[in-house]
Amino acid sequence: MPIAIVGMACQLPGADSPERFWEMLIEGRSAIREIPSEKLELNLYYDPREKIAGKVSSRLGAFLSQKPWGEAVSRLPSNLVETVDPVHLRFFETATEAFSDSGYDPFDLPCRDVGVYVGHDSPSSQVGDQTIANYSAMLGNQLAPVLSETSLAGTDLSQRFAQRIQKRFEHQSGFQSGIQTSDIAGLTSRGLGLSGPALVVDAACASSLQAVYSAVRALQSGRIKMALAGGAADWKLDTIAEFSKAGA
Repeated sequence: MPIAIVGMACQLPGADSPERFWEMLIEGRSAIREIPSEKLELNLYYDPREKIAGKVSSRLGAFLSQKPWGEAVSRLPSNLVETVDPVHLRFFETATEAFSDSGYDPFDLPCRDVGVYVGHDSPSSQVGDQTIANYSAMLGNQLAPVLSETSLAGTDLSQRFAQRIQKRFEHQSGFQSGIQTSDIAGLTSRGLGLSGPALVVDAACASSLQAVYSAVRALQSGRIKMALAGGAADWKLDTIAEFSKAGA
Protein backbone atom coordinates (compact mmCIF):
# COMPACT_ATOMS: atom_id res chain seq x y z
CA MET A 1 0.00 0.00 0.00
CA PRO A 2 1.47 3.40 -0.95
CA ILE A 3 2.23 5.87 1.86
CA ALA A 4 1.69 9.62 1.40
CA ILE A 5 3.87 12.11 3.30
CA VAL A 6 1.59 15.12 3.66
CA GLY A 7 3.50 17.38 6.07
CA MET A 8 6.98 17.99 7.46
CA ALA A 9 8.61 20.12 10.15
CA CYS A 10 11.97 20.29 11.88
CA GLN A 11 13.95 22.20 14.45
CA LEU A 12 17.62 21.68 13.71
CA PRO A 13 20.80 23.61 14.52
CA GLY A 14 20.87 26.53 12.13
CA ALA A 15 17.41 25.78 10.70
CA ASP A 16 13.97 25.97 12.32
CA SER A 17 12.10 24.68 9.27
CA PRO A 18 12.62 22.32 6.29
CA GLU A 19 12.86 25.37 4.02
CA ARG A 20 15.67 26.94 6.07
CA PHE A 21 17.44 23.59 6.31
CA TRP A 22 17.34 23.25 2.51
CA GLU A 23 18.67 26.80 2.11
CA MET A 24 21.53 26.01 4.47
CA LEU A 25 22.46 22.96 2.39
CA ILE A 26 22.23 24.82 -0.92
CA GLU A 27 24.38 27.69 0.39
CA GLY A 28 26.94 25.28 1.86
CA ARG A 29 26.65 26.71 5.36
CA SER A 30 27.48 24.73 8.48
CA ALA A 31 25.77 24.89 11.87
CA ILE A 32 28.88 23.66 13.67
CA ARG A 33 30.58 26.22 15.92
CA GLU A 34 32.62 26.47 19.08
CA ILE A 35 30.70 25.56 22.20
CA PRO A 36 29.50 28.78 23.88
CA SER A 37 30.32 29.31 27.54
CA GLU A 38 26.66 29.20 28.59
CA LYS A 39 26.49 25.63 27.25
CA LEU A 40 29.75 24.29 28.62
CA GLU A 41 32.71 25.65 30.55
CA LEU A 42 35.48 24.57 28.22
CA ASN A 43 38.21 25.48 30.68
CA LEU A 44 36.82 22.81 33.00
CA TYR A 45 35.70 20.08 30.62
CA TYR A 46 37.79 20.38 27.46
CA ASP A 47 40.89 18.25 27.02
CA PRO A 48 42.46 17.84 23.55
CA ARG A 49 43.61 14.34 24.48
CA GLU A 50 41.20 11.58 23.57
CA LYS A 51 39.46 9.18 25.95
CA ILE A 52 39.98 11.20 29.13
CA ALA A 53 37.31 10.40 31.71
CA GLY A 54 34.94 13.28 32.44
CA LYS A 55 36.35 15.42 29.62
CA VAL A 56 35.23 16.35 26.11
CA SER A 57 37.80 16.13 23.31
CA SER A 58 36.21 18.65 20.96
CA ARG A 59 35.50 22.35 21.29
CA LEU A 60 32.79 22.21 18.61
CA GLY A 61 29.07 21.51 18.62
CA ALA A 62 25.71 22.27 17.01
CA PHE A 63 22.99 24.06 18.97
CA LEU A 64 19.29 24.73 18.60
CA SER A 65 18.02 28.29 18.74
CA GLN A 66 16.58 29.18 22.15
CA LYS A 67 13.34 30.67 20.94
CA PRO A 68 10.34 31.03 23.28
CA TRP A 69 7.56 28.46 23.18
CA GLY A 70 4.83 29.11 20.63
CA GLU A 71 1.07 28.96 20.85
CA ALA A 72 0.96 25.15 20.69
CA VAL A 73 2.79 24.71 24.00
CA SER A 74 0.64 27.38 25.64
CA ARG A 75 -2.41 25.20 24.94
CA LEU A 76 -1.05 22.46 27.18
CA PRO A 77 -1.97 22.45 30.89
CA SER A 78 0.46 24.73 32.74
CA ASN A 79 1.27 22.10 35.37
CA LEU A 80 2.25 19.70 32.58
CA VAL A 81 4.54 22.22 30.90
CA GLU A 82 6.34 22.83 34.19
CA THR A 83 7.13 19.15 34.80
CA VAL A 84 8.01 17.62 31.42
CA ASP A 85 11.41 17.77 29.79
CA PRO A 86 12.03 20.71 27.40
CA VAL A 87 13.00 18.29 24.61
CA HIS A 88 9.56 16.69 24.89
CA LEU A 89 7.94 20.10 24.54
CA ARG A 90 10.10 20.92 21.54
CA PHE A 91 9.07 17.68 19.84
CA PHE A 92 5.41 18.40 20.61
CA GLU A 93 5.74 21.89 19.12
CA THR A 94 7.43 20.51 16.00
CA ALA A 95 4.71 17.87 15.66
CA THR A 96 2.03 20.58 15.58
CA GLU A 97 4.02 22.39 12.89
CA ALA A 98 4.11 19.20 10.79
CA PHE A 99 0.33 18.85 11.02
CA SER A 100 -0.12 22.51 10.12
CA ASP A 101 2.20 22.03 7.15
CA SER A 102 -0.14 19.30 5.93
CA GLY A 103 -3.11 21.69 6.06
CA TYR A 104 -4.63 20.25 9.23
CA ASP A 105 -5.41 21.96 12.51
CA PRO A 106 -3.28 19.87 14.90
CA PHE A 107 -5.81 20.36 17.69
CA ASP A 108 -8.80 19.46 15.51
CA LEU A 109 -7.69 16.60 13.29
CA PRO A 110 -10.37 14.92 11.17
CA CYS A 111 -9.02 11.55 12.35
CA ARG A 112 -7.96 10.69 15.91
CA ASP A 113 -6.67 7.23 15.02
CA VAL A 114 -3.13 8.57 14.73
CA GLY A 115 -0.02 6.75 15.93
CA VAL A 116 3.01 8.62 17.29
CA TYR A 117 6.41 7.06 16.64
CA VAL A 118 9.49 8.82 18.01
CA GLY A 119 13.14 7.88 17.64
CA HIS A 120 14.68 9.01 20.92
CA ASP A 121 17.51 7.77 23.12
CA SER A 122 18.24 10.78 25.31
CA PRO A 123 16.75 10.70 28.83
CA SER A 124 16.01 14.01 30.49
CA SER A 125 18.79 15.94 32.20
CA GLN A 126 16.38 16.20 35.12
CA VAL A 127 16.71 12.47 35.79
CA GLY A 128 20.21 12.99 37.17
CA ASP A 129 19.05 15.85 39.38
CA GLN A 130 16.16 13.77 40.70
CA THR A 131 18.48 10.85 41.47
CA ILE A 132 20.86 13.11 43.39
CA ALA A 133 17.99 14.59 45.40
CA ASN A 134 16.48 11.21 46.25
CA TYR A 135 19.80 9.67 47.28
CA SER A 136 21.42 12.69 48.94
CA ALA A 137 21.30 11.08 52.40
CA MET A 138 22.92 7.92 51.06
CA LEU A 139 25.65 9.99 49.40
CA GLY A 140 26.29 11.76 52.69
CA ASN A 141 26.59 8.46 54.55
CA GLN A 142 29.02 7.13 51.95
CA LEU A 143 31.20 10.21 52.41
CA ALA A 144 31.21 9.94 56.20
CA PRO A 145 34.14 7.47 56.41
CA VAL A 146 36.22 9.65 54.11
CA LEU A 147 35.46 12.81 56.05
CA SER A 148 36.25 11.11 59.36
CA GLU A 149 39.88 10.74 58.23
CA THR A 150 40.26 14.48 57.68
CA SER A 151 40.93 17.35 60.05
CA LEU A 152 37.29 18.33 59.59
CA ALA A 153 36.03 15.27 61.44
CA GLY A 154 33.50 15.91 64.18
CA THR A 155 31.66 18.66 62.30
CA ASP A 156 29.09 16.22 60.85
CA LEU A 157 29.94 17.26 57.32
CA SER A 158 28.14 14.27 55.81
CA GLN A 159 24.81 15.47 57.21
CA ARG A 160 25.48 19.04 56.13
CA PHE A 161 26.41 17.77 52.67
CA ALA A 162 23.10 15.87 52.38
CA GLN A 163 21.12 18.90 53.51
CA ARG A 164 22.81 21.17 50.97
CA ILE A 165 22.10 18.72 48.16
CA GLN A 166 18.47 18.37 49.21
CA LYS A 167 18.05 22.14 49.31
CA ARG A 168 19.67 22.62 45.92
CA PHE A 169 17.48 20.00 44.26
CA GLU A 170 14.40 20.21 46.47
CA HIS A 171 12.24 20.81 43.38
CA GLN A 172 13.33 17.37 42.16
CA SER A 173 12.69 15.33 45.31
CA GLY A 174 10.29 12.41 45.05
CA PHE A 175 9.11 10.76 41.85
CA GLN A 176 8.47 13.15 39.00
CA SER A 177 6.63 12.09 35.88
CA GLY A 178 7.19 13.52 32.44
CA ILE A 179 10.97 13.14 32.28
CA GLN A 180 11.39 9.52 31.21
CA THR A 181 12.42 8.75 27.64
CA SER A 182 9.07 7.10 26.91
CA ASP A 183 7.13 10.24 27.87
CA ILE A 184 8.05 12.10 24.69
CA ALA A 185 5.54 10.16 22.57
CA GLY A 186 2.86 10.14 25.26
CA LEU A 187 2.97 13.91 25.68
CA THR A 188 2.34 14.53 21.98
CA SER A 189 -0.40 11.91 21.82
CA ARG A 190 -2.23 13.22 24.90
CA GLY A 191 -1.66 16.86 24.02
CA LEU A 192 -3.35 16.41 20.63
CA GLY A 193 -6.03 14.00 21.85
CA LEU A 194 -4.91 11.09 19.68
CA SER A 195 -6.09 7.52 20.17
CA GLY A 196 -3.40 5.58 18.31
CA PRO A 197 -0.28 3.97 19.80
CA ALA A 198 2.46 6.18 21.25
CA LEU A 199 5.81 4.47 20.80
CA VAL A 200 9.41 5.46 21.48
CA VAL A 201 12.15 3.63 19.57
CA ASP A 202 15.71 3.51 20.92
CA ALA A 203 17.98 2.04 18.26
CA ALA A 204 20.93 4.38 18.87
CA CYS A 205 21.86 6.17 15.63
CA ALA A 206 19.09 4.36 13.73
CA SER A 207 16.31 5.46 16.12
CA SER A 208 14.54 7.90 13.78
CA LEU A 209 14.80 5.52 10.82
CA GLN A 210 13.29 2.71 12.89
CA ALA A 211 10.51 5.03 14.07
CA VAL A 212 9.58 5.83 10.46
CA TYR A 213 9.73 2.13 9.58
CA SER A 214 7.40 1.26 12.49
CA ALA A 215 4.96 3.97 11.40
CA VAL A 216 4.91 2.72 7.79
CA ARG A 217 4.31 -0.87 8.87
CA ALA A 218 1.44 0.21 11.13
CA LEU A 219 -0.16 2.12 8.25
CA GLN A 220 0.29 -0.74 5.80
CA SER A 221 -1.27 -3.23 8.20
CA GLY A 222 -4.30 -1.00 8.71
CA ARG A 223 -3.76 -0.63 12.46
CA ILE A 224 -3.93 3.16 12.21
CA LYS A 225 -5.25 5.76 9.76
CA MET A 226 -2.44 8.31 10.08
CA ALA A 227 1.03 8.40 11.65
CA LEU A 228 3.34 11.03 13.06
CA ALA A 229 6.96 9.85 12.82
CA GLY A 230 10.07 11.72 13.82
CA GLY A 231 13.09 11.89 16.05
CA ALA A 232 14.48 13.96 18.90
CA ALA A 233 18.01 14.14 20.27
CA ASP A 234 19.52 16.63 22.67
CA TRP A 235 22.84 15.54 24.08
CA LYS A 236 23.83 16.67 27.55
CA LEU A 237 27.32 17.04 29.01
CA ASP A 238 27.34 13.51 30.42
CA THR A 239 26.54 12.04 26.99
CA ILE A 240 29.22 14.09 25.26
CA ALA A 241 31.80 13.11 27.88
CA GLU A 242 30.78 9.47 27.57
CA PHE A 243 31.24 9.45 23.80
CA SER A 244 34.57 11.27 24.13
CA LYS A 245 35.78 8.66 26.60
CA ALA A 246 34.74 5.95 24.12
CA GLY A 247 36.65 7.68 21.35
CA ALA A 248 33.47 8.10 19.28
